[in-house]
Amino acid sequence: MHSKMQSTPAPRFVEESFDIPTFTHLSDAEQFLARIAALVSGGSLDIQTGLELSTLAKNWLDAQYCREDLAIKQINAGTTEHEQVIRVEGGLPPLPGCNVTMPVLDGKPVTNGHALAAPADAVPAIEAAHKGQDPEPPPQDPEL
Repeated sequence: MHSKMQSTPAPRFVEESFDIPTFTHLSDAEQFLARIAALVSGGSLDIQTGLELSTLAKNWLDAQYCREDLAIKQINAGTTEHEQVIRVEGGLPPLPGCNVTMPVLDGKPVTNGHALAAPADAVPAIEAAHKGQDPEPPPQDPEL
């Protein structure tokens, strides 16, 4: 009834034997899927076996569809007759209270801050005190 080998699944009894075709075209796999559904609904095939067989057929179909999509994409990728234009539109509205005006230099807006001159100092630099004005340090006691 059950296999002695743990990795081998237990055999299942199928009331009606049927051939599983080798798929050569997509239509073969699609017809097989329809046949499995008919066998399960007629009671000739249990649901679990039907599910496993249909999963295998569906995986084969998905692989074939992916292969066809890839072939179409490769064909279309090589036939660019015109320059591709990517346009970004929309976006967020400007923030309220953040009206930033960019500086203009020689009639053109400046986008690089290095092109502008440094602003004049608002506070003049404090000059360092002369050496003669520095207080003399207190004399050191020689006994210390």
